[in-house]
Amino acid sequence: MKFSLALLLCMLSLCLVSCLCACDRPPTETEQSTTSPDPQTTDGVTEAPTEGDTAGETTAADTNETVSETEVETEPPAYVLTDAEGKDGLDFVIDFPAGEDLVILQITDTQMQAVKGARNATRRTQISNAFFSNGLGRNHNQRVWRYTDEAVERVKPNLMVLTGDNIYGELDDSGEMWLELIEKMDSYGIPWCVVFGNHDNESGKGVRWQVEQLMESEYCIFKQGSVSGNSNYNLLIRQGGEAKYLLYMLDSNGCKVKPSNPGEGMLPDNPDIDLIVQDGGFRNDQIGWMRDSGKSIRKAYGEVPSLLFFHIPDYTAWKLTKEIYGDRMDTFPFTPDREGDMGISLETLGGYDNGRFWEYAKELDCIGMFVGHQHKVATSILCDGIRVTYGLKTGTYDYHSEELLGSTKIILSEEGGEMTVEYVHTELSYKP
Repeated sequence: MKFSLALLLCMLSLCLVSCLCACDRPPTETEQSTTSPDPQTTDGVTEAPTEGDTAGETTAADTNETVSETEVETEPPAYVLTDAEGKDGLDFVIDFPAGEDLVILQITDTQMQAVKGARNATRRTQISNAFFSNGLGRNHNQRVWRYTDEAVERVKPNLMVLTGDNIYGELDDSGEMWLELIEKMDSYGIPWCVVFGNHDNESGKGVRWQVEQLMESEYCIFKQGSVSGNSNYNLLIRQGGEAKYLLYMLDSNGCKVKPSNPGEGMLPDNPDIDLIVQDGGFRNDQIGWMRDSGKSIRKAYGEVPSLLFFHIPDYTAWKLTKEIYGDRMDTFPFTPDREGDMGISLETLGGYDNGRFWEYAKELDCIGMFVGHQHKVATSILCDGIRVTYGLKTGTYDYHSEELLGSTKIILSEEGGEMTVEYVHTELSYKP
């Protein structure tokens, strides 16, 4: 019995030593492939692989390239905006994915206002009698947004440009409408640019405050600029990394102090009156900036076709149109009928004499100018190689024609250099 017990203890000791040795040896190749736990999993918790791990990847033997087994396709961003900070003469660069033409929506002369914002009772009565008969003043801003909502839905733009008189500044000393405008435009989730018209910075809040709000906007592309006026900047459009179009935003100026009617226009004590050019038209420093920056851009990118956006038309465009159509321009309705021209005018075309502006626009390889200001003009006429387009008025405040309300669609060919303009007449009922 003692012998048997001793033998049993000896055998147990040998087994224990064998097990311990087995724990210390490395696993066999078979054991590695069938019994080893997932190196990224510990107690059911997945950990990220450390440097050098190749979990989730396979190696292509013929190319020695690492290929992900779990690669997820993602949609390219709708656009990428870069602040160029003046490099190569540029303020902004915006990159769009390749594969389709680009669409710009021109919105102009929305002229948001509120009678309650009038500076005195006399002006309140004038505004009411002039522009608010037949109930047109009720919920005007909501009706403006009906037009912009319709335009965005129908055009589906990649970029929007507002060409001035976005608000009636004299009726927005509180800045309420300016903030509403920015909030509304941002709500579309589409990049937008804006230039000042001759009514925008009449507001008692001052242009510095207005500019600050634009700069804080989520989707607004804007710079005040360093020359006369308060909306002079440019934007290079690229697709697939290639420069395709150059956009210039220009302030055509013209906000005025009107001593004969202190409720109208800009007040003499406006906090930023020093920044506002009361005489309309471009100043020499604006035209010089446009020319000099254009030379730098051309040097860096070659010839890039340009589009110019501003509020008050240019006199040279009127003069060239007169040479084409003669006295017909002065008989209304005037309907341009030369091949490629289109639209209708119910009032005399006009504009400021901007000196050598047209000449320098030609140097910029300008293919299109887009303006507003004249509420009863919606023509697009090719003048000396430049298509001059008066945008449809977007909204019913101030004088207007029912048949000339809507927005303007600009199609830029992905191939570069080709532009198509279409008027998008509203389908909304005239009254609320």
